[in-house]
Amino acid sequence: MAKEWMSLTLEDSFGRLSNLRREMQPHALLVEYQVEIDNFVTAFAAVSDLAVVRADFVQTGLDSTQAVTAGANVDVGATFSGWIEATPGKKASTKIPGIKLAKVGTDGSIDLTDTDVAAFLAQYADAGDFYLSDGENVADWIRGSLDR
Repeated sequence: MAKEWMSLTLEDSFGRLSNLRREMQPHALLVEYQVEIDNFVTAFAAVSDLAVVRADFVQTGLDSTQAVTAGANVDVGATFSGWIEATPGKKASTKIPGIKLAKVGTDGSIDLTDTDVAAFLAQYADAGDFYLSDGENVADWIRGSLDR
């Protein structure tokens, strides 16, 4: 079943950030979530000295969970960099946490032409559904490598 969450970014007087995430009751309209988040932030301000610097509404897109692969590790990841489409000379990067080690070469590089890797990176191309950098698409991917 899909779930809805409120995620708040909080800041203290030292400039440190913290996150607070709470599951929300289901509503029929987006405006109802906005009202509930506003009400929560108002009530939170009455009991906390921290500033709410960001409030996000998150709706999970999956009705079921994906199984964790044996040996999966959030500390192992890869970084991919590419040229931004609309700004010559500007680069953007994205990370894949928990990269499948089978995708990593012996020298730590990742083959950009691998079918799965190319399909993932295509999501950031002009015809893709996601942006990098400042709401821009990637024209060409330059490299992918295992993080240290």
